[in-house]
Amino acid sequence: MDDDKLLKKLSQNLLEILDDDDEYYDITIEVGSDTYVKIFRAHMNILNYRSPYLRRILSTNKKKSDGTLVQVKLTSILPEIFQIILRYQVMKY
Repeated sequence: MDDDKLLKKLSQNLLEILDDDDEYYDITIEVGSDTYVKIFRAHMNILNYRSPYLRRILSTNKKKSDGTLVQVKLTSILPEIFQIILRYQVMKY
């Protein structure tokens, strides 16, 4: 398999992981404010390595030693915009 096909397949697999948020996620991100809030479930390692912006946010929210999930709140962004950012971060290569 050539590199381009491999990278496309990897991006597709990462999108599948992003969409499969019912299991194995280790972070929740609450996005929005007031009555318009959406909670995203994600995988901290993927976000950390794919996005410098999210890496900075996550660096102050390390997984707790007791294994509980990390929760991050982003009130200054609309949920629709954050969803686009997530998908872009996973797809870029």
